[in-house]
Amino acid sequence: SILAPFANRIANGTYTFFGTTHHMPRNECSDVRCDALHGFLFNRSMTVVAQSTSRMNASLTLGYSFDGSTPGWPFKADVNVTYTLYCASFSFEPNKP
Repeated sequence: SILAPFANRIANGTYTFFGTTHHMPRNECSDVRCDALHGFLFNRSMTVVAQSTSRMNASLTLGYSFDGSTPGWPFKADVNVTYTLYCASFSFEPNKP
């Protein structure tokens, strides 16, 4: 799973950014905590951004765009990841700056 737009836990699904408090959906609840965990991509479909094949490899780039309407995440963000399969190896490349 791709951990985006954040990794790890946000305690109680709540954080403050530049004086504004945001409340995220909480997806890890137990007897001792109820937090937002590992982003929002776990239940979203990514789209094919690019694909290519050659004699040496095949690659696939998947993407998702957060448009600022996600509860608790009012920011725009593009997430792209490229998977490349070589004859004897595999690579994973997240967004490039």
